[in-house]
Amino acid sequence: MADYKKMNDHELVDIKNAVEREQNRRQQEPKVLTYRITSCMTDSMHFLKLEHALLAMREVSELIIKESVEDGGEYVNKCTGIVGLVFRVEEQTQAHVDARGKEGYFDDWRYEGRLGELNANAKTS
Repeated sequence: MADYKKMNDHELVDIKNAVEREQNRRQQEPKVLTYRITSCMTDSMHFLKLEHALLAMREVSELIIKESVEDGGEYVNKCTGIVGLVFRVEEQTQAHVDARGKEGYFDDWRYEGRLGELNANAKTS
């Protein structure tokens, strides 16, 4: 990374303009839907595949139920207003998704090979 404090005004403007051009270019790119599962009992999880997000959502909801039943709701009752599960669909640019993927940001790997679980439960309902 460059030391911005040592740059002259022209160098800073060049960097600013380059960043703005890149942001505009990315806004014109195709968008990709991603999925986020957020809960107070787990870390946020991010997915590229809807099916993986649905499996994660089911696991987290079962965890919330299990924890609530085990202690008679004591934990849930202490956390009034913050115990919950959020499933969110988000739109991101392909470049953003590619960069995040290289960082290991997405949690799809955790659910690879488990899609049969989702299909099996759908058939029994």
